[in-house]
Amino acid sequence: MKIPPIITIVLILCITVLIFTYFTRETLCELRWKSGDKEVAAFMAYESGK
Repeated sequence: MKIPPIITIVLILCITVLIFTYFTRETLCELRWKSGDKEVAAFMAYESGK
């Protein structure tokens, strides 16, 4: 079964963003983007299964 090209492109893009974020940030759990007077922040909350 052949994977459609669009899925391959999206997968490569997602992996690239994750790698770039990992190398430029201390954590993958927080992302911030500032543009002028606006700021967008995304946080990932998680708990261990213990």
